[in-house]
Amino acid sequence: MRPSSERAWTEAPRWSIGLFATILLAQILVRLYAPAPMASAVDLQDPPRGEVLTVAALGEPVALAYVLALKLQTYDNQPGISIPFRKARLRQGQELALGDAGARP
Repeated sequence: MRPSSERAWTEAPRWSIGLFATILLAQILVRLYAPAPMASAVDLQDPPRGEVLTVAALGEPVALAYVLALKLQTYDNQPGISIPFRKARLRQGQELALGDAGARP
């Protein structure tokens, strides 16, 4: 068996082991008593005008697409939380996108 180049944890100073144990216990307690995350649907903001976006992206459409995709993901990325589709306002977005053609008779 090869000798290890790492020291055993028992050789560390006692104060550092105590500090580590205290911080670990504090983290466990914070997670235990933290409220459960709640999912909430948030309306998207109106996008800036096309001219403003073109200037902000310095005329690079690919860069603009990446930035807009990241901005859209900030509304969707809620780790560990999912919103059922029935709570999403999909119908309103469909009507806006299709205009009068998307309206039901």
